[in-house]
Amino acid sequence: MSDHFDRMPISARIHGENGIGQVDLPEPKRALENTSGVDFLIDAVHQYGKDLTLVPTGPLTNLAKALEKAPEIATEIGNVTLMGGALTVEGNVNAYAEANINQDAEAANAVFTSPMKLTMVGLDVTLRTLLTRKETSQWRELNTAAGTAFADLVDYYIEAYEETNPQVPGCALHDPLAVGVALDPSFLTTLGLNMFVSTDPATYGRTIGDQARLDQPETNVNVGINVDADRYLATFMKYLTKLFAAN
Repeated sequence: MSDHFDRMPISARIHGENGIGQVDLPEPKRALENTSGVDFLIDAVHQYGKDLTLVPTGPLTNLAKALEKAPEIATEIGNVTLMGGALTVEGNVNAYAEANINQDAEAANAVFTSPMKLTMVGLDVTLRTLLTRKETSQWRELNTAAGTAFADLVDYYIEAYEETNPQVPGCALHDPLAVGVALDPSFLTTLGLNMFVSTDPATYGRTIGDQARLDQPETNVNVGINVDADRYLATFMKYLTKLFAAN
C-alpha cells in the first residue's frame, strides 16, 4: 500500500495543491475509518438496500471491487448516479475519455457491464451547467466564513477554466449536478443504453454503447443527454446560499 498520493500537475492546477483551491480550512475532527471503502460499500448496501443512494464522483475502483466481492449488491442497491463519462461530446482527458473513467477504465467497464442500474451524468450534461463569478460574488457578499471560503474555492476553479477552457464563461458543475440528479432525476433527459468502457490503449476510457447488447429490451444505464440547466442552477444556488448565509 502506498503511503502517499502523487498529484498530476494538471490536477494541481485545476484543483489546487491541496485539492480545494488553496483555501485554508480547519483540520477535520472526524477520525480515520477502520473499515475499507469496499467493505463499507457492501455493508451499506446490505443495511439500507433500496433506500441507499450512491453518488460516485471519482474512479469506480472501489465499486468494481465491491461488485466482485459481493455480486448481489448490483440488484440490492437503490440508486447509483455517477459523475463520469462522455457519450455525445469529446472527453476532457483526450478525444475519447473523461477523467474519472480514464483513471480506471477496467473498473468502470466492470460496473457498466454489471446488472447494476446506473445513471450516467457525464460531460454531455455537466458542461451545460455553468457557475460564474456572478454566483460566487453573491456568496462573497454574504460576509460569512462559509460564503467567502466557497467563493474563493470556486473562483480558483474558474481561473483554471479561463486557462484550460477559455471558451467557457465559468466552471462546470460536474459533481454537484450528479448529486442534484440523484435527488431529482427530472433535471435530466436520458437515453437508456447498454454500455461498455473501452480498455483498448487507443480509446482507453471511452464510454460507448455495447453493440453486443444493443438489441436487448432491458438497459442498465440511463445516460444524461440534456439538462434543465436554468432550473438546476436556481436550485443549486438556493440551497447553498441559504447554507452559507447561516455559516
